[in-house]
Amino acid sequence: MITNEQKARFIELRSEGKSYEAISRTMKISKHTAFNLGKQFESEVREATESEIRQLLERYKYQKTHRLKSSLKQLQRITKELESRDLSEASLRDLLLAAKLCEDQINNLSGESQGLINTTIKIVFE
Repeated sequence: MITNEQKARFIELRSEGKSYEAISRTMKISKHTAFNLGKQFESEVREATESEIRQLLERYKYQKTHRLKSSLKQLQRITKELESRDLSEASLRDLLLAAKLCEDQINNLSGESQGLINTTIKIVFE
């Protein structure tokens, strides 16, 4: 029989993707025991893994949103500058190119697949 602390530690290690061999060394248990614990706590490990994946994806989503907002702000500044420029100025080409790059980045960031969580979970467990 294992303690609640050992159970929690096993689930944590396994949900991080550690092998039974690595877990057995870390927890100082036999590889056979680690394998049996894997069977016994399979659903808990799966839930912990899914939770960790969701947390990572939420962080990614936040970072993506931040990048998108930054790109939109930059595009607004470029657009404002373009509106104030005389079209005969030589640096207009550079501003137009920067605007195009920002638009492309915004399209790439906003056009990504919405089913990222489910797809990632499927990949992990297949």
